[in-house]
Amino acid sequence: MGWSKQREIHRVASAWVDRFGRPRDVYRFDVIGVTATPCRTQIEHVEDAFRPAWR
Repeated sequence: MGWSKQREIHRVASAWVDRFGRPRDVYRFDVIGVTATPCRTQIEHVEDAFRPAWR
């Protein structure tokens, strides 16, 4: 995942945390990648792909 996509996810998630988050919660981002072809579907899960730098 590129920096621009991370920045956009961070921006939207930050708005969500400002509205619904709790002060002591810790957040991380997992990334799920899905590649599909007519013959095969591949799913990749990257745990803790990046952590936001807020709070």
